[in-house]
Amino acid sequence: MKKKVRLALLGGWHVHTEGFIEKLDAFSKDKVEWKAVWDHDQARGERFAEKLQVPFVPKLEDILEDTSVDAVMIEAETNLHHELITMAARAGKHIFTDKLLAPTMEEAEDIRWTVRKEGVKFVISHESLTIRAYQYAKEEVEKGNLGELVSIYFRRSHGLAKTDVLPASWYEPETAGGGALMDLGVHGLSLLAYIGSAPETISAVTRYISGKQVEDSASIQVTFQDKQTIGQAHTNLVTAPLDNLLEITGTEGSLLIYGEKEPLIYQSSGQDKPSRVDVQETGEVPVNKFIDLVLGEENQTELTGSGLELDTAVTIVQMAEGAYKSVKQQGKPVVLK
Repeated sequence: MKKKVRLALLGGWHVHTEGFIEKLDAFSKDKVEWKAVWDHDQARGERFAEKLQVPFVPKLEDILEDTSVDAVMIEAETNLHHELITMAARAGKHIFTDKLLAPTMEEAEDIRWTVRKEGVKFVISHESLTIRAYQYAKEEVEKGNLGELVSIYFRRSHGLAKTDVLPASWYEPETAGGGALMDLGVHGLSLLAYIGSAPETISAVTRYISGKQVEDSASIQVTFQDKQTIGQAHTNLVTAPLDNLLEITGTEGSLLIYGEKEPLIYQSSGQDKPSRVDVQETGEVPVNKFIDLVLGEENQTELTGSGLELDTAVTIVQMAEGAYKSVKQQGKPVVLK
């Protein structure tokens, strides 16, 4: 019989939880066996347990001590990530977690140290980095087809702060850790770190348009250790929905990507007019890659170089923490050490 990953769901707070379950069903169905669900919110946990047709387990330790569970998918609130990830690692469970890794660098670095010490496999859901169009952009930069990198700009926006789609706790600073800069902003932070060189400074401004407790509009600017590239990203929760936009310019060419599922990609070289590029999207997301990692070579614990590994996860926490510090300093750049 083909081996499967025996998986437990820890928490169902994150907006992507149901979507990831659907992605597992679509691309990894024959590789996964759901075993149990835990959630501190019993009603929410029972709803997901019914959906997955597995038991709801009210005591977290019972899942972590269960030898029939190989791995956990952590979709709990951001402020619970440190506790859940380190407990799962010490219990020998492989770990998939949603982003952001943790609200603070102190917690993020402890997570990295603990997961690596325990030797379990780990993937974080920086899902923008599995989009084929963005991978193509990185490949073009690395090949030098755009010349020397000059600028990176990313924009992602939707109007969910004006609806009741997200739970009220999504807008609670102590639970979510932040707003448009942090959760939605991870897409921009991760792409800047993925495509650019190592970040050196970050500055940020935020706005509170809908009256929520967390920021619903945020813009960041990043300089890199190459001393040349400028990166910018804007995310907000208050505008009419628009497909995502990524624009990269270099000394010898430029690249513009509008949308994700069926992206419009235009690339120019030198003084030539932009031409259309077709890139085939696979549809897989990080949780599918996590399943393959768990079933793969025993000594490979992370997807190094993918942007889904611990080092990138910690760098993004560092960027987010620096950005919030910049906001408190009226947008003054913060050096990322």
